[in-house]
Amino acid sequence: MSASRNQIQSFFQSRTIALFGLSARPKSVSLEIYDLLTKKGFQIFPVNPNSHTVRGVECYANLQSIPVKPEAAIIVTRPEISKAIAQNCLDLGVRNLWFQLQTMDDSLKSWCDEKGINWINSCVLLHHGETRFPHSVHRFFHNLFSKGR
Repeated sequence: MSASRNQIQSFFQSRTIALFGLSARPKSVSLEIYDLLTKKGFQIFPVNPNSHTVRGVECYANLQSIPVKPEAAIIVTRPEISKAIAQNCLDLGVRNLWFQLQTMDDSLKSWCDEKGINWINSCVLLHHGETRFPHSVHRFFHNLFSKGR
């Protein structure tokens, strides 16, 4: 299933977002997502049980430890832990989930559909005009070949 423009726009109406898997690696996709979305005015709550901070940003051990209930979540983790994260989100009423590419399999997609979760499986950086190379090239071709969706 490819995300529609309406799904993407709806997701980004959420202003508080849990970001699972923020990494300290300098060129990590999760750091790029964090930097872009905070620059765009989103309140991002990084969740990483293995780090207390990343680049001076506080990381939460789990979704329950975030001081407010996020409206949505972005998942940038290994596929084998994505379902547990999705289940935790569902348990706490967070039903808008964005799975970065390669973070979910077909069984998780089916599970999300069964549970009525609003989910997207795409590159977050693909959908913003302010991203740099190579995401800007990816966005160009995505837009070129997805007209009318």
